Amino acid sequence: MELDLGPEERDARAELAAIERQKQRRDAEPLLLCKLITRWPVRAFVLTLFGHIAMIATTGILYLSGYDIMPLFLDDVPMRLVDEPWDARWFAWTDRTKYDGYYTRGGTNAGFRTSEAWYAAMDMFYEDVDGDNIFTKRSLVKMKEIEDDLMNADDYTKFCKLDPQIRQCVKPQSVLRYFDGTFIDIDPVFNDTAFENVDNVLYMAATHNATRDGFRFFLAIKHKTTQNTVTSKMTRSILSFGLPHEEYGSSDYEMEAEKFSGDKLKPILEKYEDASEFKFSYRSEAIWMYSARTQAMKDVLWAGASMAFIFLVILLHTRSLWIAGFAILSIFASFFTGNLIYNLVCRFDYIGYFHILSLFVILGIGADNVFVFYDIWRNSACDEYLSVAHRLSDCYKRSVFSMLITSLTTAVAFLSSAISPLLGTRSFGVFSALVVVVNYLSVILYFPTVVIMYHTYFEKATWPCCYPCQKGSDHESADDKNDKNARAKHYSKHDIESEEREDDLSASRVNPVYEPDVPVKQNYHWSRTFDDTAKLPSKLPSKHQSVQENGYQSYESYLRNGDWRTTGGYRLYSPGHTQQPDRKRQGSNDRKQNGVVVNHSQNHVSHLDNKSKSLSKKRKKKSIFVRFFRNYYFRFVTHKVIRWLIILVLAGVLAFFIYQASQIEPDNELFNILPDDHPYMKAYSHKLYSFLSSLGEGTGLMSVHLLLGVKQNDISTCHFSDPVCTGKQEWDLDFNPNTEEAQLALMGLCEKLRTLPEAEAKELHIQKNPNTGEYNIKCFMDNLQTFLQAESDRDGKNWSLPFTKERVDSFIADKPQFYNSSVFTAEFNNNLEVAISYWLTNKYTKEYTSDFYQFDQLIGEKTGPFSSPVINKTDMMYGNDLKFLAISVGTDIQAMLLGFREGDPIMESWEQFLNKQLNNMPKGLKIGFQTSSHERWIWMTRQRLLVDNAIYGIVIGLCLACPILIIATGNLITGLLATFSLCCTTVCVIGVIVLGGWKLGMIEAMNMCMVVGLSVDYVVHLAEGYTLSLHTDRLSRVRDMLDLMGVSVFFGACTTLGASLFMFFTVLSFFSQFGTFLFSTIGFSLVFSMGLFVTLLGIIGPEGNTGNVLAFFRRVCGERSRRRKSRRDSRQQK
Repeated sequence: MELDLGPEERDARAELAAIERQKQRRDAEPLLLCKLITRWPVRAFVLTLFGHIAMIATTGILYLSGYDIMPLFLDDVPMRLVDEPWDARWFAWTDRTKYDGYYTRGGTNAGFRTSEAWYAAMDMFYEDVDGDNIFTKRSLVKMKEIEDDLMNADDYTKFCKLDPQIRQCVKPQSVLRYFDGTFIDIDPVFNDTAFENVDNVLYMAATHNATRDGFRFFLAIKHKTTQNTVTSKMTRSILSFGLPHEEYGSSDYEMEAEKFSGDKLKPILEKYEDASEFKFSYRSEAIWMYSARTQAMKDVLWAGASMAFIFLVILLHTRSLWIAGFAILSIFASFFTGNLIYNLVCRFDYIGYFHILSLFVILGIGADNVFVFYDIWRNSACDEYLSVAHRLSDCYKRSVFSMLITSLTTAVAFLSSAISPLLGTRSFGVFSALVVVVNYLSVILYFPTVVIMYHTYFEKATWPCCYPCQKGSDHESADDKNDKNARAKHYSKHDIESEEREDDLSASRVNPVYEPDVPVKQNYHWSRTFDDTAKLPSKLPSKHQSVQENGYQSYESYLRNGDWRTTGGYRLYSPGHTQQPDRKRQGSNDRKQNGVVVNHSQNHVSHLDNKSKSLSKKRKKKSIFVRFFRNYYFRFVTHKVIRWLIILVLAGVLAFFIYQASQIEPDNELFNILPDDHPYMKAYSHKLYSFLSSLGEGTGLMSVHLLLGVKQNDISTCHFSDPVCTGKQEWDLDFNPNTEEAQLALMGLCEKLRTLPEAEAKELHIQKNPNTGEYNIKCFMDNLQTFLQAESDRDGKNWSLPFTKERVDSFIADKPQFYNSSVFTAEFNNNLEVAISYWLTNKYTKEYTSDFYQFDQLIGEKTGPFSSPVINKTDMMYGNDLKFLAISVGTDIQAMLLGFREGDPIMESWEQFLNKQLNNMPKGLKIGFQTSSHERWIWMTRQRLLVDNAIYGIVIGLCLACPILIIATGNLITGLLATFSLCCTTVCVIGVIVLGGWKLGMIEAMNMCMVVGLSVDYVVHLAEGYTLSLHTDRLSRVRDMLDLMGVSVFFGACTTLGASLFMFFTVLSFFSQFGTFLFSTIGFSLVFSMGLFVTLLGIIGPEGNTGNVLAFFRRVCGERSRRRKSRRDSRQQK
């Protein structure tokens, strides 16, 4: 019959049932792996340790043998797109002169270093600190000092831009040119080297027709022009570098320019950063790249500091050098093992900035896994097991699945970045996912051997010593033991029962949320409820057994919950106890009452009292942190008032960050890895926002290039992970601009661009000269026609375009001093090239005009069968084949401020315009494309893709996390609550991006893809702890969850937070920003998991089988079975 029990008795019976289920779980057959580890601990440890060391050694051997096992590339973040045309077009544009037979127009030396090398050109900015006028004598003198020091720098003459006439370095583009006599031919006032007549010089430069357009380049937006002078808050200058270089190709030139800028110019520039006359900032692509690469290697050293910090945290937490040292080795080896798989199996040949971040990520993830396993192992010391194999197996089962879920979700989050076509993010996703998976395998296969070795040989060692600094052994004298016991804190029966009441009855007595109907007396202890009604059966083992039994370690028998019982062939294992006390067999006093064995012997101590005392004594072994989370924190989050305050506060925080997240915008600027207060970034900001106009392609305004004769590069030939491959060049084999029809079509295209309707020009954003009203079109046919008409007027003949075969014959006959008429056979058809070569070389005089510098790089020639040297000028040729032609159109668009939302319509308008023109072109001009300067079309496409990837990454992460959490917990309610916690963390992290002043760029998009994977760990551990609880009511489950996982979650978060803090000390904003992201992700994850998730479980957490997925399917299947059986029975009855 059933007993009529009150609330307290029911709670006690439920507690006993939970204890019995825990006993059954502990006594389950150990896993085979655990048996092997505990039977041969040294062999297992050595074998797994060898595997880890072998991976590190293999990496070292491959590196020393010359194999590029660590293909580090820090020049840029590769973001090549194969499926979009813009990368292929940009590569075709930049490689347009890189073909066999390329003819350097103007002879062997005339063209070298006569064009601006914008990659190396140094932009320098001077900002007045005392007022609004930088044009003071004091400032100008200092500016001259800086320019002189730079021009006198060692080896500058090997890189400077050359004046083609005198073959000397050109002076910097600067306002100082109006004082040093450069423009003295325009007006004598422009010769004031002592800066005694500053106002007059500036006023003349600003008002004279010959100088005013160029002078505007040096004026800031904040300037003022009066009748006597000009004032400006800022000014700028450009130190010029020249291309093409006579010694270095394009790629080699960039490396040499970077080295020269960093080694020679940077020390000079840094000397003037603290100038008192003005705020001085500077920047060039070359010095930026040099500094970024150098600083990146320094910042990586902070990963070593993070590793040292995590080692110290693990050491303090575990109080074992053995555990901490080999835990760090596990994390360290995971990185190298993952890289071997990444490089040798997945065949990735790129490691960049993002991959360096994996060091910091895996440090936090690896430490978290270590804490989870070791804390469960350490807490298991408070229980008794049949053997160490049973103990290890129980820990394994309770930790491995939880770590699997966290590692799986984190790896999936990283792999969501791998779906991106951008190499930088895709390779990082694959690499990080591999490292996470490898670390998980290391923790479940290698770390248990470390723990068992420590437990077997070193656990009795005094901290921080290892063997032989050991504590007293079993052979120490009784006096020594008594002396230790005398020094130890004495716990009376009252102390034990007080703690037991506080600990085990906190849900029913102390916690205000759970108030029983019948008041509980202060001196009441739940175990006394069944003192005289229920005794668990006990049976004494017959004898002591050997140390090795059944294939794994075994231990002497010991009291199990205050009672001796049959061990089933296993030695009963109780950590910390090795002696078997005296015991007596049960006599005939045992009898059954209501099916339960009852013992009335006065010599036999009450089973439940002894069990309570035993549990209490053993619970003393748990750390203060475990007791804090189990008792005090549990009461805090389940308090009837405080729990609602927690939800209210977190709801307010969530609402604030939801608003912030809604304000996020795409980042229009290119990827920058230096902080905003760095001199380079200050100069970059001034270049974009502080000045009236720009000069040339290397500055702010964007140009659109219309290229004919060239196809976009075939980048499908590139290895998918090659960060520098630009693809295979493709040419229009039918390209022929020499026919009369083709020349007229080219002239028509130029005329079309010059005479566009106002509305269409505005749609294409073509720049208009404010003085002349003409569009900024660089069309060589216009300038060539003007030149030929001047020649026609001088010679009295018609040399104007189109330049037909008949006109060529007449032209060469009129100029026998240049041409060999025997070359111009009937097959000769390079008609237009004859006119172009004569024009650009200024009649082969090498006195180059502005036309040469504008169009030399827009017209490509290749030596061919009709190529011949000019008479008496053997270094100059004519009759070459025309390889490509280009038209450059200036726009009014600040390139670095153009985002994809505003830029997509402009890009599409240009695409439609050119396609329409190409459709009307003759056969020889049918192939061509348009591209932009500054890689703007490329960046807009990448920007759009990054935004999409960020959204997809979060959606994919959450969509995958939700079913994984439901499956992992086996409970719909717990899984949904955990997913809600993830959503809260994700929203808050996105809000931090806005609060940090950042926009949605490359690193932000990558971070958003990772946020779900990085924040899922703690909520998964807690959900797993809730699921593993053998209680049925939610409060007891929450208490067990905090007891099992609270410390692991807290210390795991602390290690990752500590690792991310070291990233704040890095210089590159790339690392410091990621540190902020990692810190906020882990911080919010900890807040919402330990705060919101735990609180919600205490309020609406599932009880019993509520929300249990398996129970639901069992009911469904059972119902279907019953229906089928009912139908069968009905048919049989009929």
